[in-house]
Order: sequence, then structure tokens, then C-alpha cells
Amino acid sequence: MKNKRTTYLLMAVVAAIWGLIGWKIWKGLQGDDDFNVEPEPVLSAKKKNALSDSFQLILNYRDPFLDKPAAAVPSPPISTNTLPKQTLVTAPKPEPVTANWPEIRYGGLVKRTGQEKSAGFVSVNGSSEIVLPGQKIGEIIITRLWRDSVEVQRGKEKRIVKK
Repeated sequence: MKNKRTTYLLMAVVAAIWGLIGWKIWKGLQGDDDFNVEPEPVLSAKKKNALSDSFQLILNYRDPFLDKPAAAVPSPPISTNTLPKQTLVTAPKPEPVTANWPEIRYGGLVKRTGQEKSAGFVSVNGSSEIVLPGQKIGEIIITRLWRDSVEVQRGKEKRIVKK
């Protein structure tokens, strides 16, 4: 008997809660038209005594590369009312490439099991060869070999060729 009473009591509480939720939703959808909104006064865009919103940068932070405080350079005040002038940033000019170098491609590192020496698979002007460090292919000398690149030398100029 007690179990039935608890069940009926809980059912009534749940019905009351859902009824309250439904009433709040219905009341919210009805709208409330009895409120008045007064318009805000429009301020003129230009005031004679308007303060300029400006600030000055303090550039006394430490230099992350030299680990010294940078020399304090006074900067002109920056105003947020005006947009800064756009400046064109030009990319640094690449170094001129010598056209006399042959086409060099690096295929990778070749290593025999049980041996310390490693050889590289290098292609110079289409002819592929397995080379050791210090070996010469035409006028190109192979100076160093790595897994992802090779260092080559032609005369006094050195270059690194990646895979």
C-alpha cells in the first residue's frame, strides 16, 4: 500500500513540474506588450571638446637575441582615431643562382648491414651513381652524406641538395 502512495505522489509532483514548465513556455510565447522604450538621445558625431584617444608605446623590453635591454627609442604618440599608413613589405632578393651547376638529385642513403660506411644514391645530369663521401663525379665532389640531403662542392662553392 505504501508503495502505491509513493508512486501516486511522485506522479503528481512530476505532473506539477511539467505543468509549470509548460505554463512558463506558453506565457513566454504570448509576449508582453505593456512596456515602453524611450529612445536614447543621439549624440553629435563631432564635439568641439572631444578628447583624442592616443597613447605612447614604451619600448624598453629586453632584446630576446642579445639578452640585453634595448635602447629606449621614443616613439611618436599613436592615435586610434586615424588608421596607420600601409607600407609595402618587399621580400628580400634571392641570391643569384649560378647557371653553370649541373642538375643534381639525391635519392637517399644506402648502407650495407654490418658495415659502418654508407653510400648515397646521387644523380648528376641524369646519370645515377652510388657514391661515397669524397668521391668525384665529373667536376662535382661529394663532401658529406645524410639521410635527407647531400653536401656537394664545385670549386670553392658548396651546396646542400635535399631529397
